[in-house]
Amino acid sequence: MGPRRKRSRLKLSLRGARAAVLSPHLDDAVFSLGAGIACAARHGSPVRVVTVFSGDPTTDAPASEWDRLPGWTTEREAVLARRREDVEAMRIVGAEARWLPFADETYGRPRDPDAIHGRIDEATRGYDVVFVPGAPLSHNDHRYLTDLVLRRGLSGRRLVLYAEQPYRYWLRDERPDPRIPPKVKALLPTAPTWTTLEADPLDFARKWAATRAYRSQLALLGLHRRRGLRLARVVADRLPRGERVMPVTHA
Repeated sequence: MGPRRKRSRLKLSLRGARAAVLSPHLDDAVFSLGAGIACAARHGSPVRVVTVFSGDPTTDAPASEWDRLPGWTTEREAVLARRREDVEAMRIVGAEARWLPFADETYGRPRDPDAIHGRIDEATRGYDVVFVPGAPLSHNDHRYLTDLVLRRGLSGRRLVLYAEQPYRYWLRDERPDPRIPPKVKALLPTAPTWTTLEADPLDFARKWAATRAYRSQLALLGLHRRRGLRLARVVADRLPRGERVMPVTHA
C-alpha cells in the first residue's frame, strides 16, 4: 500500500478582496457562509450580502402561507420584520445588507429575469468576488437565482458557488463533497472542485450568534430554541474545516 495522499489545506481567502454574497432569502447567506463573512470582515475586507427575494416593503398585499405562520398578515409586515432580523445578523458578522424588492416563490408572482439580473448586476458592481448558491439547490428560488447568474454572468466579477445550509446538512450523507445538480454543472465553464472558505472558531461563534437573529425562521426550519442542539450542529458542521465553496469563473 502506497503512502496516503494528504488533503490540501489551501483555503479560499477573502483578505484584500471585496466580496458580495447573493442570498436568495433573508438568512441563506449567514446560514451558509456566516463564518467566512465574519472572517473577511474581521480582516478589513468589505462584504455585502445581497438578498434577492427579500420582498416588497411598500405593499399591503396579504402575506403568503409561509409568512402567515409566524403571525404576519401582510407582505409588508413580514418583509419589515425579517429585515430587522437581517440587520441584527449583518451587524454581528460585520457585513452590509442590500435588499432587492423581489418576492419569493410563495407569492406566486411572475418574474422578469431582465429586471432581476439588472438589479443583481448593479448591487454587485465594483466587487471582486460574488458568491452564488451551489448545492444542493433543492429550493426553487435558489435554483432560479443560480441558473440566472450562471447563464448571464456578471462581467468583471469572479463567481464562486457555495454549499447551502441547512439544506446541505440535511443531505450530509453526500460527503465528502456536495452534489451539484447536473443541469447546473452543465453551465460551468470547467470542472472545478470544492474547497473551503477561510474562518476560525471565533468566526463560527459569530455565525452562531447571527443565525439566532433569524428568530422567525428557526421554528419554521425546525431549528428553534427547543431544538437548539440541531441549530448548533448545523453551524458547527464545518468547524474547524471551513464552509464549502467552489470557484467557477475568473474575473
